[in-house]
Order: sequence, then structure tokens, then C-alpha cells
Amino acid sequence: EGHAAEALELERGLVSLLASSPASADATAAWSTRAARLAANLEADEAVGRSDVKALECFVARPPRRAAPLLTDRRMVLFSCCCYECGVAYVLLVWRYDMPLYAFLLGELLLLWNIPFVFAPNRSVFSKLVEGSKHQALLSSLLSIAASAGGVVGPIWLGASVGEPSIRRTSRGEEEYGPVA
Repeated sequence: EGHAAEALELERGLVSLLASSPASADATAAWSTRAARLAANLEADEAVGRSDVKALECFVARPPRRAAPLLTDRRMVLFSCCCYECGVAYVLLVWRYDMPLYAFLLGELLLLWNIPFVFAPNRSVFSKLVEGSKHQALLSSLLSIAASAGGVVGPIWLGASVGEPSIRRTSRGEEEYGPVA
């Protein structure tokens, strides 16, 4: 009776482990069935019961696998920076004053799509760098304030600095050129 209670406890632990980690439904059903069979047949076959309990203990005690061992914070920041550089190269090569709309939108997409890949890892790296500091809360707040200020001041600065189009004289007369022509 003590082994049956142990098997049921192992089954509960196994089910909770599988519910919290990415495991297939087939694996969950197979181990749940095996644990139920163990609890029912434990008295009849003690040797098989002990081996099943050991198998369940090994399965439950196994540490969960990391989903992406190569995906670190610093690598995500590096990936984002490299993708941004590709976007800058595209913009420098393709953007012209009389470019089609799709070229502009593709350039914007290439420049902006990687921003989410740098925000969260950057905060994580910063938190690891200031971990254990007595000023950790203040430094994290200052980082958040600087990011918020950049989000507000950046568009205002762009709007104020673009200015009026310039006029140049050509053989066809005067033409406007510049960022808002």
C-alpha cells in the first residue's frame, strides 16, 4: 500500500511537470497510463513495480530542457544590431527623392522590425550588470526614464529639424528639393 501511494504521488508530480513544460500529449498520456498501471498492479508484481517507480523517478527528476540554448540576451542584441545595419544599407542604396512607395515602406520595415528584439534583452543585460548594487532600483528607473524620454523627444526633434524644402535653379526653372518637398 505504501508503494501504491508513492506511485500515485509520482504520477501527480509527473502530470504537474508535464503541464508546466512543453511536452507532447502522447508522452503525457503514456506516462500517466504507465503510472496508473503501476499503482493497480504493484502488489501482484513487486519487481516490475520497483523498476516502474525508478523509471518514473528518473523521468520526474530530469531537469527541463532549455528551449533555445543558443539564444542569449547578448546574441539577441547583436542580431538586432546586424539586422538594423542591413536596413541602413538598404535605405542608403535605394531611397531617393522620387522613389516608389513600396521602396519607402520596405526601408521602414527593415529599419524598424528588429526594435523589439533589442528592448527586452537590453533591459535584461542591464539588470544583470547592476545586480547586487545598492542603487539597482534607481539605475533601473533611470534607464526606464531615458527610454521614455527618447520616445517622446525623438519625434519632436525630427519634426522640428526637418524644416522647409530648399529651392535650386536648374535649366527647367526652379525646383524644390529636400526632405519635405
